[in-house]
Order: sequence, then C-alpha cells, then structure tokens
Amino acid sequence: PYGIDAHADDVAVVAEALAPERPVLAGHSMGAFTAALASVRHPERFGPLLLVDGGVGFPAPTHLSPDELMTAVIGPAMDRLSMVFQDRTAYREFWQAHPSFADRWTPETEAYIQRDLVGTEPVMRSS
Repeated sequence: PYGIDAHADDVAVVAEALAPERPVLAGHSMGAFTAALASVRHPERFGPLLLVDGGVGFPAPTHLSPDELMTAVIGPAMDRLSMVFQDRTAYREFWQAHPSFADRWTPETEAYIQRDLVGTEPVMRSS
C-alpha cells in the first residue's frame, strides 16, 4: 500500500525509531503535504511543523480575477524563474539577500541553491 496516508504513517514510524523526543517535522513540496498530514494524524509524535513550498492550501481571495490570482500566488516564483544569473556567486547573493536567510545561511542551504542553478556562465537560471 502507498499513497499520502501511508507516507504520513511511515514518517511517524521513522520519527519514533530515530527521534525519541518530538522532532521538528519539515516537508518540501509534496513532502510538505505529507508532513501536514503526518502532524494531524500523529500529533503526539511531532513538535513544530515547517512547510516549504507546499502543504496546506489557503482560500483564494475572491476579489481577484484569475490572472491577478495567478500573479499573486506564483508571480514571485515565475519572476525568479525568468531571471538570469551571471554566475554562482550572483545566485548565492540573490538568495542571501532574502529576509528568510538573514543570519541563517548554512552549508545545506548553499548546497541546495547550487544544485538548483543550471546553465553555463554567464547565462544561469534557477531550475
């Protein structure tokens, strides 16, 4: 058996085996949906929940046209995807300027953003 319910239950079993205390549960993209469900199905198993680029949906504003809604929801990501970076340093500096990373830059963050960058200098883009 597989599916989002099974994934959520599997996460709880792995957390129980590896983290005796209530760990932070983080999920990215589809993993955020899994993390959200795991935290609901097994609230005693997890501490704080961090959802990155996915997870819980929010009600859409009703006063926006479909085009305005798309711009509001995915506009910043689309803008970033259309940007060109001269080199890896420029891409790092772009991300380091983001308020979410202020004083929180780690080797793992560096590895993630560098994996995301594709192309060859001087025309590199976020994948």
